[in-house]
Amino acid sequence: MNKKSCVLFLFLFLFKFLIYSYSIEPTGKALLTGKFPGTQTFNVSISVPNLVSKEVEIYYTILRNGNFSLSIPLFNSTYGSLKINGEEYGYFYLSLDKTNKVELLLNDINEIQIGIEKDYRITPEDGYKISGMFLELVQNVSDPHSFNGLRFDILPEEYKESVIQYMEKQFSNIVESKSLSDHLKQFLYTQIQRYIFVTYLFNYENTVRHLYEKQQSEGGINNVFFTPIKPEKEYYSFLRSFDWSIPLILYAFNYPSIYQCILEDKILNIPDIYNQALSDWLKIAKITMDQLISKDAGIFYEMLTLYAYMKQLETTPLSEKQIEEIKSYFENSSFIEYLLEANELTIGKIQIPSVVKNTPDVSKEKLMEAIISRYKGKTVIVDFWATWCAPCLKAMRKFNKEKRDLQNKDVIFVYIADISSPKSLWKEKAAGISGDHYYLNPDEWKYLKESFNFDGIPSYLIYDANGVLKNKVTAYPGTEKMKKMIEEVLP
Repeated sequence: MNKKSCVLFLFLFLFKFLIYSYSIEPTGKALLTGKFPGTQTFNVSISVPNLVSKEVEIYYTILRNGNFSLSIPLFNSTYGSLKINGEEYGYFYLSLDKTNKVELLLNDINEIQIGIEKDYRITPEDGYKISGMFLELVQNVSDPHSFNGLRFDILPEEYKESVIQYMEKQFSNIVESKSLSDHLKQFLYTQIQRYIFVTYLFNYENTVRHLYEKQQSEGGINNVFFTPIKPEKEYYSFLRSFDWSIPLILYAFNYPSIYQCILEDKILNIPDIYNQALSDWLKIAKITMDQLISKDAGIFYEMLTLYAYMKQLETTPLSEKQIEEIKSYFENSSFIEYLLEANELTIGKIQIPSVVKNTPDVSKEKLMEAIISRYKGKTVIVDFWATWCAPCLKAMRKFNKEKRDLQNKDVIFVYIADISSPKSLWKEKAAGISGDHYYLNPDEWKYLKESFNFDGIPSYLIYDANGVLKNKVTAYPGTEKMKKMIEEVLP
């Protein structure tokens, strides 16, 4: 898949969940409750964006006996996508630290009708409209040769102005011909601005080098030695056009990539956060960035610091000093919690390897027996999970310290997922989860879930050292209870 296709796919996937947010508020939870006048059973799920992990997370529950209640951790109030029995029913606003009530009814032909206490719903039609417009914009700006005035020897400042002018012209041409609310116009502009800035303005040297190579291959240049000019720091003043204080900025689909570009840019030259006092690192970052961003930076530096720590945690755990500084610096307690849990995963990844195993070549009926037989003499904890399952990933982070404590007690952790987790993403995620990993086909997954009577994930099986199933549970039971269930079956 090429870069344009990847960006477009990501936008179309995330747009449903990132359309609108009123404000950044302290961390908390949205409580989704609902009722249905009857005894039917429904699977209810809500998908929401996670500001820190940069992913869409899915929370779900089972509606039985006419009622359901679902607690959804949030960093901010936002929109979520509601599904019932796998069918989408639109997007509605989840208020932080408040109860959001949903009422389900059946009409005369047994179709589900939804009533929402405060009707902030967004229609799928709006989503289709704006995603189509984004596609058109991306197509119009996908080739630097289509930008007016771009050439391989263009100077950085002229290049910047040409790119921005072309973006503004394309945006105006498309939006003027469409019926779109001011808010959706702003949302669309935020998306295309991010796309252009990340794809082109942070890539001046690569873009002009590409223009040179193409012209050379077409015979338009002979015996010309070309080295792109390196931009000065003032070149990055395009960042001033971002209003970092408005919540909408946070839900641009490529919002985190702006910070990645800033932290990795060799001209800006912001150092890694390793082995530095946070106050010293922030001083260095601000010397550069204060000149390039608007005065009202919103939570810019908080987010830059967050992603700097996340960059370190790709390979290196936090020091004790860093942990104390994190606790003192971040006002949002969820940022602190996330970084500390990510740190536990990094430590675990170093101490206990992550291994992708081939699924045993046996019938689905014999599959679990074949997997468990590989670990004779060990207590085995089997974790059914998915890359999209927020409770699964949160449970892993919460239990990681206890998992390390168990590593010298002949305990093995086995993780099982299926094709609902895209294989490339599964491999990426699995690499950061210490233990043995298996990837099942749909028939194998369905059989195991049904044979163990699981109605959701995460679900767990606990086997003793003789390969005897001693416990099974759906939903993370809590760290203390999980630890107790494992210790009860240790030799």
